[in-house]
Amino acid sequence: MACLVCCCVFCVPEELNVVPPTDDVVALRKPLVSTNEFASEVMSLSRESHDTVERNASPEELAEKFGAEMLSPKEFNESKSFLRTWWEILSDIPFLLVVLAHGAYTFTLGVFNAFGPDVFIGLGLFSDETSASLIFGGIVAVTSLIGTPLGGYVLDRHTKHTTVPGKRCFVAVSSLFLYVTVAEVFALAMCFISDSKGAFLTCFTIALFCMCALWGPEMVAVLELFPSSRRSMAISANAVLIHVLGDVPAPIVMGVVRDKWAPNCGTVENDGDAVLNPLCSEDQNGLKNFMLLSVLWMLWAVILWALAMVAVKRRQRNGGFVLTAPAEI
Repeated sequence: MACLVCCCVFCVPEELNVVPPTDDVVALRKPLVSTNEFASEVMSLSRESHDTVERNASPEELAEKFGAEMLSPKEFNESKSFLRTWWEILSDIPFLLVVLAHGAYTFTLGVFNAFGPDVFIGLGLFSDETSASLIFGGIVAVTSLIGTPLGGYVLDRHTKHTTVPGKRCFVAVSSLFLYVTVAEVFALAMCFISDSKGAFLTCFTIALFCMCALWGPEMVAVLELFPSSRRSMAISANAVLIHVLGDVPAPIVMGVVRDKWAPNCGTVENDGDAVLNPLCSEDQNGLKNFMLLSVLWMLWAVILWALAMVAVKRRQRNGGFVLTAPAEI
């Protein structure tokens, strides 16, 4: 906002930095630039530019000027169909393993986001929703703000001088496996020490920090698996699948499970407000099992990312990568 204020103070021309008199109707209705003149000028420039390109530039010259990846009309007609390209991306084994693991991880993360404060209250860690939501939101904010950029920074620092094709992808997938394994260990420990508030919150913070740190390496792994012409579509497929398999079904499926295992932890009306059922603390065993099931689901991410490491290493040995490197940092 400070930049915008400075621009308004110092960058506005003097002839525009005036208020027209209220009694001058002609001045008030007169535009600063003639709309017809402006439109005519734009159309004229557009026609001149189009005619110049068609008259002087051949397809070979355009390809040389704008890059070798630009398709000629013949090559464009012979390009693969949209659906076939999607199929080739989704049938890529390393990509499929990485994305399925990310979906399992996102499922657990979605459960944490949807039911975290309620679990805190039901386990007796906090007595009111305000404190539970404040502490939970603070942990999520701090771990995501620090963990997410730190995960990408560590990966870039570790691989920026690599001269081995595929190493950056392998290190990224290895980082995914390491982060999710540490997160799984602390999340499982959290499920069995819920009687200690400090230990529980410490394990939860470490687990969530590792879960946030793997976002950067996951994106790098997806990008490194494909040539530049398919990376945007690979990112789109990745986003669709993690939502379909992760945070979209997680609240629905685990909400049904919670209603079965902890029926007193639903929402009730109190003076016209929707609040957590005060009897939720009576279903602590059901809440512990609910939380344990959510954490155990993330074991799929551990297994699938371990398999992805093997698949990426095999592709690297077969020469299936080209050398890429991050910018100097």
